[in-house]
Order: sequence, then C-alpha cells, then structure tokens
Amino acid sequence: MFELASADERLEPLNYPTLSICCYRYRAPDADESTLDGLNAEIAHGLRMEGIVPSTTRVAGRYAIRPCFINPRTTILDVERMVERTTAIGNALTKDGRGFKRG
Repeated sequence: MFELASADERLEPLNYPTLSICCYRYRAPDADESTLDGLNAEIAHGLRMEGIVPSTTRVAGRYAIRPCFINPRTTILDVERMVERTTAIGNALTKDGRGFKRG
C-alpha cells in the first residue's frame, strides 16, 4: 500500500506502515486542510459503499484513510483495487482532480 500510494501524485501516505496499517489520503490541488478532511471522509464513505471497508483516523491532525490488511486471503489485487478506487472516487468528487466541488 505504501509504495502504491507513494507512486500516485494524487495520494499522500501520512505515515510509514506499521505492521499491516498504512494511513494515506487523497490530495486535491489547492485544497486547504479542512477541505481535504471533508473530501477524504467522502472518499472513505464511497469505498465502504463499494464493499471496501477501511477505517479512518487522524495522523498529525490530518484526516486519513486507514486500511488494515490482516485477512490472510487479502491479495495484492485487493490492495491495488483500494488505491484505484480511492483515486477514481477522489477524481470524480474533484472533477478529475481540479478541485473539490461539494454538493
């Protein structure tokens, strides 16, 4: 997860992974921290609606999507899907990454 999130300019890892946890968030150009918090909360909700169930937390005050991969049946495809869906949902919410548009 850390490597995939680091490789995508729209994603920002918020900590180095500990065991099976890697907190990250979607970055929207020119968005302030409050806007990023709201955007990532909506992305997490969208992931859950698709059956991808990360928890969320705050890392240094920043809202983070917090997957924890402990199921032994989890595959790299599951991890790649979470990254792909995070960016796709984020892009849709920000009109392809050009700024978060609420409502």
